[in-house]
Amino acid sequence: MPPNENPKNLENRGQELCIKRDFTAVISCNPHIKLQINDEMQKKLGLFRIEKSQKKTGVNDEDWEQYFAFTVDHKPEMVVIQDINNIHNEVQKNIPDEVLEKIDTYISALSLALDFGFVVEDLYVSGYQLLDKEGRPEIHGSVRRVRVRLQLPFDIKERHKKKFDYYSDLLSTLDENYRGNILRAIRWWGRGSKETDKIDKFINFYIAFELIGKKIAEEFAEKTAKSDKEKKEMKEQWINTFCNVCKLDPKQFEYNGFRVNQIRAALVHAKHKELTKEQAEELTKEYADEFGKKVLKAIKAAIAELSQIE
Repeated sequence: MPPNENPKNLENRGQELCIKRDFTAVISCNPHIKLQINDEMQKKLGLFRIEKSQKKTGVNDEDWEQYFAFTVDHKPEMVVIQDINNIHNEVQKNIPDEVLEKIDTYISALSLALDFGFVVEDLYVSGYQLLDKEGRPEIHGSVRRVRVRLQLPFDIKERHKKKFDYYSDLLSTLDENYRGNILRAIRWWGRGSKETDKIDKFINFYIAFELIGKKIAEEFAEKTAKSDKEKKEMKEQWINTFCNVCKLDPKQFEYNGFRVNQIRAALVHAKHKELTKEQAEELTKEYADEFGKKVLKAIKAAIAELSQIE
């Protein structure tokens, strides 16, 4: 940009400009949970309630108060702006992967600290600055937007903040070979935690379990198997291998004598040599919530085990 040119007069040139953006994520949790968090804890966690002035039509006050948001700032970056007069919309485009990873890590740590999952309801650029060559702001603005639809009281205490910090640090320092799978697993677990349909809940929990369990089992098999036959068996019996690595009892992932992977196969493929789809559906309705708790414990055990790998 020429040094004396006023950016407000820029026309539709598709110029690459230096912009610093702040991203706000709106999150919600299990609809049966009513979060209770005081102002001090909100500040410590970087969470804030959505202002009622942003309330959308059709959402009552009680539901509205169950949504929280947090903001992630991002370093200045070069962004292509096609229309400077429409910069509010232009800055919403192309969310950096680094921002998505920060949001993923935050939500994962919060889920692990509180033992129930969160999902992102909205993600948008809530503030921006257009910088000159010296890094000084030339244009700035803010965006007020929330899309929401969130009850057992749950009071967030100091001990939860300590657990949040603990898991946030662990997740940030995990080996990159495992970190992506861990974050995806927690994201699927969070969906299962919020889901009300028992069958969908079970499937979400299973995807989370498989994401982390298979990855660890396969890596362990590659490193420790003494023969191709043993390696194949360790990978095929990934639940046993995973539980061996993370010091868990594989029997806890059986219900009425059926492994969770057998139940999932009957649900998804509508057949299994020992289990009908109808039987699998009955098992999921009865044990989905219990399975979710065990998957969360398995994720925590995996994180603890992986954090010891140098």
